[in-house]
This record gives sequence, C-alpha cells and structure tokens, in this order.
Amino acid sequence: MPPALHPHARGGGPPTFAVVSCIRSIATSGIAQNALATTSLYRTLLPSIAATVTESERQLWSVKLYLCADDDDDLYKKHADAVISAGPSWLTIRLLFYPRVPNRVPTREAAQQALLEGAEFIHRTNDDILYMTPGWITSSTQALARFHPPNVGIAGPKVYGDGSTNKMHGGVTIDVVHRTHLRIFREYYPPQLDNWFTDSWIVYVYVALPSVAAHQMKRVMKLTRRDNFSVSHSFEKRRYAPTASQAKLLAALVECGRYAIWSYINHTLDGTKYGRPVSCRAYSKMPSEEEREKDSGSKIGVCKRRVGPVGGLEMNERDFIKSSSSVEGWCQLIRG
Repeated sequence: MPPALHPHARGGGPPTFAVVSCIRSIATSGIAQNALATTSLYRTLLPSIAATVTESERQLWSVKLYLCADDDDDLYKKHADAVISAGPSWLTIRLLFYPRVPNRVPTREAAQQALLEGAEFIHRTNDDILYMTPGWITSSTQALARFHPPNVGIAGPKVYGDGSTNKMHGGVTIDVVHRTHLRIFREYYPPQLDNWFTDSWIVYVYVALPSVAAHQMKRVMKLTRRDNFSVSHSFEKRRYAPTASQAKLLAALVECGRYAIWSYINHTLDGTKYGRPVSCRAYSKMPSEEEREKDSGSKIGVCKRRVGPVGGLEMNERDFIKSSSSVEGWCQLIRG
C-alpha cells in the first residue's frame, strides 16, 4: 500500500503537491548577479507556475515550492524574505539552504524535506523551466494514477528547447512522482549521483522491470502539449560541471533500483508488507558485509553482481562486460 499521509497532510486540508527546484545565482564576466529580477526564478519559473496552475487545482491542492540553494549564495541569502513572499497567495514558498558541495545539486535533501512535511506528490524541476500548458498538475497526477498498481512510476512533460533531443531519456528531464517513490527508495536519487545522471537514473529505473507482466514493464508516462503538460527549457548557463566519472555507476544503480521497484510491486499485488525504503549503492569491487556496514552505518539488504546489459546505457554484451569490469555490482542498504 502507498505510505500513509504525514500528519501535516491530515486534518481535512487538501493534499500537498510539492515543486522542488534548486536555484543558484550566476556570474557574468566575473560579476555576481545582484538583483532578483534578473534571475531565472523571477523571470521564468515563478511567473509560469502562477499562470498555469488552474483555479480548480488551487482548490484541490496545497501547492508548495521548495527552493534549494547553496549556503554561500549571497544573493538568495540576502533576499531570502523577498523570495519567500514572491509568489501568489496560494503558493507557499520554502527557501532551504544547504552546505555547498562542489557540483552537487541538493535536490535529494529538498525532496526529503517536502516528504517530511506531508507532500503527496513531488515534482522536480529547474528554475529556468517555462510551463506552457495550464492544468499540468492534474495531468501528471492522473497519469500516475493510471499505473497498476497506481502511483508506481514517473510522469514528465514534453520538453522543448535544451534537453528536448536528449535521447538518453527520451526528453524526460524533469519528473513527477508520488510519495510511493520514497516508500521504495530512501532518497529521491541515489547518493552516488551528484547532478548530470540523476534524471537518467529515475527514467531507466522505471523501464523494463524484471517481470513477465506487461503492465509492470514500463512505468514512465511522457506527456505532451495535448496532455496539458509541456514545458520549455530556456537554458542560460550551466551552474555546475557534470560529474562524468559517475557515468560508470549508472547501470548498476539502475539494476538496484529496478529490483527494489519489482519487489515493491510484487508485495503490493500479493498483499504482503513491503520492508523499509532502500538506498542503492554501486561497488567497483563487492565488499564484505562488515565493510559495507562500516561504510554506510546501515543494515545490508539485497546484494547482487551485475546480471546483464541495461538497454540504452549498454547496447550489447560487449558494453556490459566493459561496464561490469569497472563496477561489479550493487547493494541495497536499509537504515538500521
């Protein structure tokens, strides 16, 4: 069964639809950004959310925007109060600061905060995303409800502009999940992925699950303008350097995640109780159980060596052999 609503979400009020976007001021020619009005948040994200969340959605949902920023971002720290009050009256804005880690985007932490505060659905987006079609909250939540079992999967918009031709994940570069995703996984994305490969992981992990049941094989719903969910990515300047070295971890982390989702679905369908959320880890050399527990402070769940190519990431057996020679396998860690 999907996890129960957090107490904050009870009491007769509408359920929460949380939008999570990490923000960062940018420098041009070495000159720091010094005005909120020039940021993508003010010019793109906030106005388009205000224009495309319909009146009926405002009645049905408590819409909250969780903004995650580095704790050394002077612009957003200086104007934090202004940011929090910048949206329309129906939009609650939370500005969260996290210790800066080079090239690491704190999406996981902000999504976890949204979950703790009772979010029923979580939408991970960027501050330079322009929402083009009204009613996208309804479209995405209804798409997730159509899965069997419901809410196990992701929904994403048709993306125009930057990222629209990214064949690695079919143009699905921002996503919507039900809180069930964080019933299966301990983190929104695996901790070993800092930035570039997170959206690849969440798409591939819900595709081609190890089951013979057709309805369990693909759980990615890509919506379009006709479905009332399309966006434009008005890319301006990259705020981080892609961590290319993490590419080798991706296939193993996808295998680990697929196994967790498959297990959750089987438990859901047969009525048995699913265990605690898991945290996926990839290993270059499979460590002993003692080493894994010392490293993570967690109990060890399922551990497996790589079993076969992950389509789209490894195109053939040769790719798989090359990949598994550098990353032997994966483990699911469970908080003790």
